[in-house]
Amino acid sequence: KIDQRNSEAHKWYAISLGSRGEFQGVKEKILDGFEFKSHIDKAAELNPGDHITHHLLGRFCYEVSQLSWIERKMASTLFASPLQLVFLKQSTTSSKLSDSSQTVGKRTGFSLLNVI
Repeated sequence: KIDQRNSEAHKWYAISLGSRGEFQGVKEKILDGFEFKSHIDKAAELNPGDHITHHLLGRFCYEVSQLSWIERKMASTLFASPLQLVFLKQSTTSSKLSDSSQTVGKRTGFSLLNVI
């Protein structure tokens, strides 16, 4: 059971969900994607200074943007929740991401060049 107040537990649970997606079908990936998003959002809320969590949020947005038309239709049909809603919810997180970019830059020993 996940400790609901532990950002690391949410982050690593989301990471494990993302890792298993490589071996699943589209339906399972979409289901895990919704769960991944909820856990990574919770991790970002609990620890807004964690640059790894913000990187994972960015990767999630990128991966959703790369879904094919058929995968988007499948998500909308199967779950009656169009993926556009993810981006609408993400807009509030995006402002948090831009705010947190200042936090990442202030972190001692951390350079954005290291992630490029």
